[in-house]
Amino acid sequence: MENLDDVRTEDLPDDLTPFITRTTLDPVGVGGYGDVWKCNYNHETNGISAIVAVKAFRLLGHYDLEAVNRNISREIGILRILRHNNIVPLWGIATGFGQRPELRCLVSPWMPNGTLTAYLISNRNDLTVLDRSRMLEDVSAGLRYLHSESVIHGDITGANILIDKGGHARLIDFGLSTIVQPLIDQSHVAISSVRHGAIRYAAPELVLADDTHESPVSLEKTDIYSFGCVMLEVLSGRLPWSEIRREEVISVTMSQGRGPQRPNCHPKIVDSDWNFIQKCLQSEPELRPSAEKVLEFVTHRFYSPGNPVYFVVYAYNPLIRASRLL
Repeated sequence: MENLDDVRTEDLPDDLTPFITRTTLDPVGVGGYGDVWKCNYNHETNGISAIVAVKAFRLLGHYDLEAVNRNISREIGILRILRHNNIVPLWGIATGFGQRPELRCLVSPWMPNGTLTAYLISNRNDLTVLDRSRMLEDVSAGLRYLHSESVIHGDITGANILIDKGGHARLIDFGLSTIVQPLIDQSHVAISSVRHGAIRYAAPELVLADDTHESPVSLEKTDIYSFGCVMLEVLSGRLPWSEIRREEVISVTMSQGRGPQRPNCHPKIVDSDWNFIQKCLQSEPELRPSAEKVLEFVTHRFYSPGNPVYFVVYAYNPLIRASRLL
């Protein structure tokens, strides 16, 4: 099937297990919440044949398997109806993978260009200013859509943004914190945010959370902080906190009220972009912009005279200049 966006999840069976075959015995990747297998999905009746990703949850300690499966099914029943060009759709569930084969897994279409972080590295010398700007628009549009549907991502990182066949960015693993968190304890968010790699995108109220913190954490605003880190990464090609190698030092630096530094490299982050990143990275969550404001800024940065994109897209394109005057 050529266009996976044409697949209607409501036309798929609830359990996709009978129609899935592995391409490898072992997982091909590790995500924030589990291990990922690359598989084939083939359903002759509805004519859908595609490569899919199957993610098996990786849960530690003791847990009630029946309660876990009920929780997964309930949340996926909500998340799988979400449709947007900049999110990876959830097609359904399957079993038979991971350390607990009876635990329900998540099935999504396979994204051939891998994660945002890997894509930025492998295409570092080929990505244009427009390419990077388009990726920012993709991520901000996907985030705005999720928040408009009252879905909090909860774990936005360069590894949880995938690049599709057309080079567009799509959010993955959105809402999974709502599945996993009740299965462990109330401190899950802070724990998951400091795992290897994720701390570079995590808001300080997550990393520095403790039992004495009385105010509830606004997960919507933690998404905005993470977007600021992603924006830094996309525009500079460097990981957030690239100035710090040891991740355990990042939490210490956060406790001192400091955030990721502006990379001094090519491509360079211009002042207008860096100022907006700083708004997203403010230590007080309520001062960070909304997802709507994020999308508004990212979209209109094309037409800011202080931005290099302006000179590429606007100053030298008479058709766009004319359209802006209408």
